[in-house]
Amino acid sequence: MKKYIAILAVALMLLYFTLNILSKPSEINSGIVIHINGKYRIISPEDRGYGKLKEKCLEILKAINGQYKLGIKMDGLNSIKAHEDYVEIVFPEIITLKTNYRNIHLKGAVFVLSGKYRNTIFTYRNVIVGVWSSSRSFEKLMKIAGEYT
Repeated sequence: MKKYIAILAVALMLLYFTLNILSKPSEINSGIVIHINGKYRIISPEDRGYGKLKEKCLEILKAINGQYKLGIKMDGLNSIKAHEDYVEIVFPEIITLKTNYRNIHLKGAVFVLSGKYRNTIFTYRNVIVGVWSSSRSFEKLMKIAGEYT
């Protein structure tokens, strides 16, 4: 009986590990990650739809009009990403973007589409995370992203 329980325990651990690994996208150097309703989709720069999504992301970023002082680090951002719907754009290198608020330096940006941080932008470069508001709605971004999940 103990042997069967041990085998069952190992099987359940392998199943949990496999589902956890398969449900998260791999790290990307450049592209867009869409996470809606538990489904992930990675759009590479050469894929159809990338240009449209990038344009909408940049439109929202350029309309940044304020900064929140939340003190969130990458672990906190990853926790938010694990539980909420979002669109994330990752640039091939750190860029400087002129916004309505000020110039910002970023490698990537996460546009949160659900939950407590809905309509909040998290930008990052290395371990530095910025938290921003924008005068642009996320609705069009959410609609476009929904076409790919």
